[in-house]
Amino acid sequence: MKVFANDLRIVIRTLGKNPGFTSVAVLTLALGIAMNSTMFSLVSAFLLHRPPGHDPDRIAVVTSVDPASDFQPDTTPVSMPNYLAWRDGNDVFAEMAAANPRREVSLNSGAQAIAVPAAAVSPNYFRVFGVTPQFGRMFQADDDQPGRPAVVILSHEFWARHFGLDPGIIGQTIRINREPYAIIGVMPASFRLMGYTPQIWLPLVVTAADQSATARKTHSLYLFARLKPGVTLEQARADMSSLALRAAHDFPETEKGWGAAVRTLPDFLIYDFGLRSALILTMMVVGFVLMIACANVAGLLLARVAGRRKELSIRIALGASRTRVVRQLLTESLVLAVIGSALGLFLAYGGIRFVRASMSFNDAMAAVPLRLDWKVLVFTIGAAAVAALLCGLTPALQGSRTDIAANLKDEGRGASSACPSPTSQCDGDWAGRIGVVSSHRGRPALSPNLSHRTPKSRLRAGPPAHCRCYLGWGEISGCHSPDSLRPGTHRCFAAHSGGQRCGHYFRPPSHRAG
Repeated sequence: MKVFANDLRIVIRTLGKNPGFTSVAVLTLALGIAMNSTMFSLVSAFLLHRPPGHDPDRIAVVTSVDPASDFQPDTTPVSMPNYLAWRDGNDVFAEMAAANPRREVSLNSGAQAIAVPAAAVSPNYFRVFGVTPQFGRMFQADDDQPGRPAVVILSHEFWARHFGLDPGIIGQTIRINREPYAIIGVMPASFRLMGYTPQIWLPLVVTAADQSATARKTHSLYLFARLKPGVTLEQARADMSSLALRAAHDFPETEKGWGAAVRTLPDFLIYDFGLRSALILTMMVVGFVLMIACANVAGLLLARVAGRRKELSIRIALGASRTRVVRQLLTESLVLAVIGSALGLFLAYGGIRFVRASMSFNDAMAAVPLRLDWKVLVFTIGAAAVAALLCGLTPALQGSRTDIAANLKDEGRGASSACPSPTSQCDGDWAGRIGVVSSHRGRPALSPNLSHRTPKSRLRAGPPAHCRCYLGWGEISGCHSPDSLRPGTHRCFAAHSGGQRCGHYFRPPSHRAG
């Protein structure tokens, strides 16, 4: 941990000295991560959101299969006669409810009439989902009988909008389609099915006309059923298909070619919305955008490593392992990815708000729970980790494989012609060669005759202050001379702030010869 903290301090200091590079790399990663986080919020809202109710994976949605339909023929609603027959004739469901979720009623409020989306449901509808009202009661078994007093259950949104969250509305009367309805309950705000946004629920009244042969031509009901313990979805599909074949045999005029489809509630809501393929394709596209951003940043890091090859060579020559260099460079890409993901989250928050505002063109889309939740945060953290690995791995490996001998020779060939003559510049005891004259397995080796020319006490104490060399990684306590023909000079790869750098020989101003 201490080593990582030290690496972190060095990386922050190094990046701070290169604001242009740091800004470009961070902004590139931030844009890629923001696009991915915004798109993943849509995926989370549409594909990963859990429907309300108890154990929704055990709730099945039964629909008809329309042979004449070209688009999603297996999401066609069911007729009332088939609902009654399938409810009583199946062997796989513990309970089956019906709902007409796309009704529209007129709410008479004073002199004005307001159109309100509503759903007509069988009395056991909420029981199948395993939910109860926030307060009040659910429908009773006889509320769907003709002639019974009309009752209504409100959604939380309708209750807040029209009644100001007044808890005393139970028993009050509202006029729907000019008929009085008694309010018997209010559902919790969490009870919302994606794609179905009724503001009020009415009892589904079954009349004699709804059971006639003519009623088979009217398909308006979606069936919600809870599977019996131990019954699989495949068994439910087989059972409902046999019931559909029986209806086609008994009523060929209206049922010939029709079938029945069964899906779990989460799968049906996603399939019925018809956005699964589009969201997956879009997510793949923005994923490629993030990969392009990582490739661009990796190119910048490769160029940066190429410019630091002498520095890395010296670092390895002085004893740093290649693993240590790789860890240092990966830490640099990790810091860039963390800063980029933080900025990307900020941009994603604004993007999610923009998308949510753009989706308010109808109630179904506006009801989608699009927000920056924990799933989006986890995805962003994962994206940052992947970005750090993709951006930093290749430059780190490239930097650790630098050719030490070639880079140090290049440094020697780059000596300036304007250098002063190699006269005595350091203390006499340090006139020997203190530096890299050979290497063994990437490790530096001192001059063979160092012990003959430099007292051990001075070697332990280090060179004078004016003979010290400085690198990007820190101070090197020593001057380096690879050439025994220049005994009065010491080779430095970077100059002290108070001295003068001339190629690969260093002469501090205060110690120049005459």
